[in-house]
Amino acid sequence: KTFEKRLEEGQELSNATLNTLKAYAKSKTCIYKRINDIITPKPDHFAYFLTYTISDQYINMPPHILVRALKKDLNLHTTQYVANEDYGKTTDRLHYHAITETDTSIVTNYTKGINMMINTTWTYGHVHVQQITVTDKDQFAHKRKLTEYLLKTTNHAIKQTAGSIIYSRRKRK
Repeated sequence: KTFEKRLEEGQELSNATLNTLKAYAKSKTCIYKRINDIITPKPDHFAYFLTYTISDQYINMPPHILVRALKKDLNLHTTQYVANEDYGKTTDRLHYHAITETDTSIVTNYTKGINMMINTTWTYGHVHVQQITVTDKDQFAHKRKLTEYLLKTTNHAIKQTAGSIIYSRRKRK
């Protein structure tokens, strides 16, 4: 819930503030644990940072339809994920980010040097892929940076009346 919704429900100012801070801390912990599990190096597993863009013809499509398509694509190609809605800094255009784990490589290199996802079902735009490679030395920094980034962009998205963090239901094997 947002701070404003807590106040609308009739929570006192101090309670609404405290409850909002507790919810934010809990969300941060949950995201941190998921990201830790995703990016911890494992044999035969790959971690990726994906950006799902939306083409002009679909930009005005209802967000719940886009989120459903996003989940469908992520569930087909990943074992687990954490995703969120974001708006571009310059264009204020909706797109999605996801941190994912897979048991197979999901990228192909195009001549332009941009990694694209193989066999994606995302037909609403493009999927840009960046593999996350983490050594034991820099694992903590990566987890912290990715967690803060997802929280920052999610808070920005919520301010723009967009949405929330999107989780995979469970880790699939």
